[in-house]
Amino acid sequence: MSMEILKPQKLLDENGALTVHGWCKDPLLQYDRDDIKTSRLRIKEWESYLLISDVCALQLSIADHGTVGLVSATLLDFQNGFHHTETIKQRLSFGRMDLPASSVHGDATYTKKRIGMNFSKAALKRYLKCDLINFVNGKNLYVQLELDENPHDTLVCALPFSHDPHYFHYSQKTIYSHIQGLVRCGGEEYSFHNDSSFGLMDWGRSVWPRSTFWNAACCHGVIGETPFSFYLSDGPSDSREVSQSAYFLNGNLYKLEGIQFIPPSKNSSQWQILSQDQQITVTFEPAIPYHKELRCGLGSHHNQLLFGLFSGQIHGQHGTLSFGPIAGFLESVNNQMW
Repeated sequence: MSMEILKPQKLLDENGALTVHGWCKDPLLQYDRDDIKTSRLRIKEWESYLLISDVCALQLSIADHGTVGLVSATLLDFQNGFHHTETIKQRLSFGRMDLPASSVHGDATYTKKRIGMNFSKAALKRYLKCDLINFVNGKNLYVQLELDENPHDTLVCALPFSHDPHYFHYSQKTIYSHIQGLVRCGGEEYSFHNDSSFGLMDWGRSVWPRSTFWNAACCHGVIGETPFSFYLSDGPSDSREVSQSAYFLNGNLYKLEGIQFIPPSKNSSQWQILSQDQQITVTFEPAIPYHKELRCGLGSHHNQLLFGLFSGQIHGQHGTLSFGPIAGFLESVNNQMW
């Protein structure tokens, strides 16, 4: 069983190693880029949002990958099959993307030539804004969304890598069920409403080895009348001490460990997701695939993103609960860096 962190403390010690391996329900660990004692090429800082409505998916991201800064927007229209990703690169960023050290304080902002992107927080709300000129075929992308941070748990993890104490993965995953606003691409408009949308914030500050790979899955819906969601992952750390996995009932977090993703067999399209203790068993039926490949700086990023339906069971302190079909996504990510 991994350790729950209950009090604030520094993320890294004087040697640049994690002070603690574990997880918490709030961002209690204090990150300072200056505490890192390894090559700047390995430092990864990012803030990303994947938002899903009944008609579209939107992904916005501001990231600093050391050798290159990346500002990215992806839009997928579920009804007509349209999809496009536009990525703005800033060479040799090395921290110059000015991403805040905390997910609680400070804005993530990038403005240059044809793009302006801003992620801000005030009280119990997050605001996402984007203006991107010539997003695709002369069409501009406009985004203005409001995410309601109702008081509920979030999943924060500090994960080591086994072969070097200077490598670590520090992340926060927050699932939002109350989203309102508008996305416009050219003449097409997409509205986000609380009753038909959900989203994931992926906030991270990490030092990674050259090669990382992971699967992850996320969904949001209800069991009966109780709000239910999960975030399940088998990486990117190779540590078996703690994983980035939990499910949420009515906003309360229940930690999971030992998540295993089983890809489809030759005769099936379904994925299976299991926890070692059998607390959760999940079947995922993909409906809409999307693949992103990006070569940047001295590395590459491959992301297979699948949208579809999850069904399964939870076996926990509340007995056995069945869920589904619930909409969500599954992704397989492969990062290679020099």
